[in-house]
Amino acid sequence: MKNYFMGIDVSKGYADFTILDDTKVVVRKPFKLLDNSGLNF
Repeated sequence: MKNYFMGIDVSKGYADFTILDDTKVVVRKPFKLLDNSGLNF
């Protein structure tokens, strides 16, 4: 079973997310969520 890790950087107005597997390979392209219910992929 693989382990996954999520890194989150919260700033005023948005949060950045990155997901890595247990070998430190990016599983999904980093993405940003805006705090005003808008999405920015």
